[in-house]
Amino acid sequence: MNHLFPDCKIHTMPQRSEAWYEIRKDKLTASIIGSWLAEAPVARITVDEIKTILDRFALPYKKSGAKPELMALLPPEMLPRPDISQGSKDARHTSICRIIGAMSNCAVPDQWEVDPDGPPPRNPAMWAIWNGIRQEAAAVRAFEAWSGETILEVGFCEHKSGVAGCSPDGIIVVKPIGFEGKAPMPATHVGYVLNPDSLVKTYGDQCHFSMATTGAQAWWLQSYCPGLPTVRVLIERDDYTERMAAGIDEFAEHLESARDEIASLWDAEFEAKI
Repeated sequence: MNHLFPDCKIHTMPQRSEAWYEIRKDKLTASIIGSWLAEAPVARITVDEIKTILDRFALPYKKSGAKPELMALLPPEMLPRPDISQGSKDARHTSICRIIGAMSNCAVPDQWEVDPDGPPPRNPAMWAIWNGIRQEAAAVRAFEAWSGETILEVGFCEHKSGVAGCSPDGIIVVKPIGFEGKAPMPATHVGYVLNPDSLVKTYGDQCHFSMATTGAQAWWLQSYCPGLPTVRVLIERDDYTERMAAGIDEFAEHLESARDEIASLWDAEFEAKI
């Protein structure tokens, strides 16, 4: 199995068990990532800033020139250092804070924790999770009957870096393909039926992250609702997946730096009390 998912270690504990919560609490997981993880650094500079530099060095240019044309006139040493957007930096910072915060001595419940045997949550997002857990077995059977494949249940797929991981709804037996099932509100599901691209738009990042985490080559994404047509989309590994894989490695560096900073502050506080 490991040769099919070469970038991770597969743990088989039941999901939502104590062992599952423990292993994922200090990890970057699918529930907190987004497109920010795959954002490629670019040189960020405005047209006015380019013109200011060109004027400073008396370099001729067309006043009506487009940004790419003007940037081509700048010597390489004048180009700004490639970087990600501030929004992506903020999202990364929030994720780092959540991961380090989870290592404190405070017993904070998982934000997506629900009781599948309890009453349905009133919050639509929580209801979808509650319903997904309750419908999971039926959804898997529906997929297996439709595809002829067998889905193996797993607990947590830990990325080789040790800083990230995912909890898929299953992996396809003897194939490098994962499975993610959703059981949303009926009205939401109808929207996916009528426009499958909207399902990918909503959950595509989660599937690409799962491939980046595990080394899988593809990921099935399914939306299931009893009494309505099921939506299934196969998302294949591509350049966006590779960019997200690189993003995991970059995130690991920032996380390690933040951990070192926290550790040094803690040591300083401890020494001050001696």
